Amino acid sequence: MGGITAPDGIRQKGRKYENRHNHKDEYSEKAAVEAIVKKIFGEDDKENEANKPYNGKAVWISDKNGFYTKGKIYEFVDGRTKHDLGFTIGGYTLANMKQSGCFLPIVE
Repeated sequence: MGGITAPDGIRQKGRKYENRHNHKDEYSEKAAVEAIVKKIFGEDDKENEANKPYNGKAVWISDKNGFYTKGKIYEFVDGRTKHDLGFTIGGYTLANMKQSGCFLPIVE
């Protein structure tokens, strides 16, 4: 005997049932796809990494400022470094180094 079982448990022949949800889904399909793409390709991690305080070494490549020496390597800890006058300056991230074009991070 053919047929399908309805959600209410009654077997019926020739009747089609659809799976309908009565709740509102606040998480759109577009947002889900964007989150998956970011997770797969690491875009979210790259953005976060670029905005974290820089740790490492970078060389000063600009003629703009009298506080740094062109070609000198400076070490950064938690986005802070000491300039040539001995004062500590903070707030350096990969993003703002790239934007200013004054420091060139050294990849070790």
